[in-house]
Amino acid sequence: MMTAFTYGDGVVAALAQIALIAEESPPADVAGSRAFYRKMARLGGAPPHLDEVRDHSVETPGGPLGLRVYRPGPGPLPALIFLHGGWFFLGDLETHDTLCRQLAAAARCVVIAVDYRRAPEHPCPAAPDDCFDAARWVVDHANDLGVDAAALAIGGDSAGGALALVTARRARDGGGPTFCAQLLFYPVISSGQNSASWRELPDAPIVNADRARFAWSMYLPPGHGAPPADVAPEAIQDLTGLPPTTVITAEYDPLRAEAEEFGARLRDAGVEVAVRRYPGMIHGFVGLAGVIPAGREAIDEVATTLRAAFAATTGATT
Repeated sequence: MMTAFTYGDGVVAALAQIALIAEESPPADVAGSRAFYRKMARLGGAPPHLDEVRDHSVETPGGPLGLRVYRPGPGPLPALIFLHGGWFFLGDLETHDTLCRQLAAAARCVVIAVDYRRAPEHPCPAAPDDCFDAARWVVDHANDLGVDAAALAIGGDSAGGALALVTARRARDGGGPTFCAQLLFYPVISSGQNSASWRELPDAPIVNADRARFAWSMYLPPGHGAPPADVAPEAIQDLTGLPPTTVITAEYDPLRAEAEEFGARLRDAGVEVAVRRYPGMIHGFVGLAGVIPAGREAIDEVATTLRAAFAATTGATT
């Protein structure tokens, strides 16, 4: 089935390099999968120069939490809280370091990456708790970070997109923080594999049904007790009042349909939404921008959206 795909520029080359990385670091178990995923980060391209990149360890109700703060220039700047993907168990600060640098440089904003606790060591709701606690910490320490708290966005890729939505819903219902924009790269919306694109693409590259089931089994072990709306965005019943949202999807991604359908739900709820499907692309293509030109195009697209959202927000400096 995959031979019938009409891939976009760079995808075949990227898949060939990923196959070589898999030979170096076979993703046979959790540790091997994490090593493989870290090595995939080399396909993100050359990281741009930034004024400062600094790691922080902050105290939260869940314990110490790591943040990495990317600053492209001086003075109080708008900020994007970024939640990495990796099926809730793979990603970390290193796997998304280049992407965060690219976003900071392109959007001319501070990017704050959250090193949330991962499954299987810390199943749900550890990750959504950490992400919400991180967002509140950022607002409380905006002056120390050189961040304009009136111009704060949230975003993430894949599983990080799910966590961004859950965090935005918690913030809406819990008195803040307020986000002026939300950026979602091919977000996870459902804990099932029931959409049209899952039926069409069950064995797609990067993400397939077996890997998805394995990831969810670790993230949601029996008796986890997490509320459905903190697990998967599909369970959020009331979508009103969520931030203006940009959704990036890929043609050959099993997650495509659920993300686009959720975008339609947001629009029906009165949320300002832009959904852009990249033809010929696969899941994760934005993180492969060093090989796939459309990845760089998507980064620039969301950066333009961010700059406009910041400029429209009182107190924003862009």
